[in-house]
Amino acid sequence: MSQLSTPETTEQSGIAQAAGIIALGSISSRVLGLVREQLIAYLFGATGLVSAFGIANKVPKMIYELLVGGMLSAALVPVFSQVAEQKGRPALWALFSRVASLLAIVLAALVLLLELLAPQVAWLLGGGFEPELQAALTRMLRIITPAVLLFGLSGVVTGLLYALRRFTYPAFAAAVFNLGIIIAAPLLAGRLDAYSLAVGVLLGSILQLLIQIP
Repeated sequence: MSQLSTPETTEQSGIAQAAGIIALGSISSRVLGLVREQLIAYLFGATGLVSAFGIANKVPKMIYELLVGGMLSAALVPVFSQVAEQKGRPALWALFSRVASLLAIVLAALVLLLELLAPQVAWLLGGGFEPELQAALTRMLRIITPAVLLFGLSGVVTGLLYALRRFTYPAFAAAVFNLGIIIAAPLLAGRLDAYSLAVGVLLGSILQLLIQIP
């Protein structure tokens, strides 16, 4: 005779399934990250422009971790989950809309500020570069900076999906982000050189957000 499922066993099965999905997403991200690095080395080698890209690429990630990353695990997911359980999905959607709108306004203003101050930020982060590479870093920063807004919105959507116990799309978001560079670099390298990597970051941040939109 087969055993009947209990709420406890059902919950444990759901947790195990979610853990498996997250693990698979992490593996996919690491594999595509390796492909990305190999592709960069193959297309451009170790050049000054690649070094400039490496610095520019850190900026949106640092800002995301400072403003959204910690908030996501410490506040957004628990609050979203509590609202979903106690007040239902309409209240959850209303809260999500308010949080996303407020964050979008703040990050859009920050993006504008970074665009205006890109030369100063480039000087601060790449002070040892020659003037030509300083200019390249400035240009890459201006291409990549809008990803700050996209990363932030993606983080809020991730919090919403976690509260709804939908783990698949957030689990593979980082892998999809890596696809941006993998797609853009070989297609645009002939015309844009290593600037195609900056375009790839922007493309990846767009794809990362789009794949998670409920």
